Amino acid sequence: MLNELAKAYLGSIVRWLLTLVSAYLVSKGIVGENVASQFNDAAALGVAGVLISLLWGLWNKYRANFKIDRALALPAGTSRTDLERKVDDNLTNS
Repeated sequence: MLNELAKAYLGSIVRWLLTLVSAYLVSKGIVGENVASQFNDAAALGVAGVLISLLWGLWNKYRANFKIDRALALPAGTSRTDLERKVDDNLTNS
C-alpha cells in the first residue's frame, strides 16, 4: 500500500500528465484549430508553467507530510507556533 506522501506525489504527477495529454491534443488540432495556433505561440511558456506547477505541487505535498510527521512526534499540548518553529528549523537544517 502506498503511504500518504506517495499518493500525493502520484496525484500531482497524474495531473501533470493530463495537462501534457491535453496540450498534445490541442497541438494536433484535435481540440480545435484556433486553440492549436494559440497553443503553438505559447508552448514554451506553457511547458515552463507545467514544470513549475509540478515542482510546486510536489514541494507542498512533501512539506505537508513533513509537518504531520513532526506534529505527531511532539508532545500533546504543543502550540502551533512551536510546531511551525520546529518544522522551519528542520527544513533549513536538513
